[in-house]
Amino acid sequence: MSGEPLLANCKRRGARFSERRATPDRNEENGERMFRTKRAQAGTAVFLAAMLAVAALSTGVASATQGATSRPIKGIGIMVGPVDLNTGAWDVKGPALESPLGLSWAEVVGNLSSYPFIATTTALNGAGAFTSAWASDVPNPTTVCPQHGFLFNEPYENIQTITGGTGRFAGATGTLDVKGCFGVDSRMSHAVITFTSSGTISY
Repeated sequence: MSGEPLLANCKRRGARFSERRATPDRNEENGERMFRTKRAQAGTAVFLAAMLAVAALSTGVASATQGATSRPIKGIGIMVGPVDLNTGAWDVKGPALESPLGLSWAEVVGNLSSYPFIATTTALNGAGAFTSAWASDVPNPTTVCPQHGFLFNEPYENIQTITGGTGRFAGATGTLDVKGCFGVDSRMSHAVITFTSSGTISY
């Protein structure tokens, strides 16, 4: 998620993908399919383990002393939504687990060629929601991203500033370090974002 180069890369890789699909190498395809399936299975296991770990953390935070104003925050989730390769506009949403919110619904609206994007995380138990905005990118992200079924799927890491909220999180402030994978499917119609986040939130 890094501005104009990402939109340009998406279009360029789309052209390359179309060329490869026109003249497939069956042996290469079969070998690559097996490799990517194994890697996807391993990635799913890691993702589920992380979800369970965040769920455990969420339970711990809920029973902690409520007098403190600054709390640690951790989260994990996946979001999917349409992307317009002509304008760069995208809107993704999906389930998440956040340590102070529990089960949540996350949504991010942005554009591949401009900043900032805005993220909203809403607690499914009705406690409220908080918003965050992109502040800066972290260079050289290290997340390993699966490629099968994607036009491209690249690692990212950024710093986000918590800009407010509703309900229990009204007036929330804080900072998040968010990392994961940003991909566009091979049909070039949907963006897929996975994320893990950590930081502090005050409310």
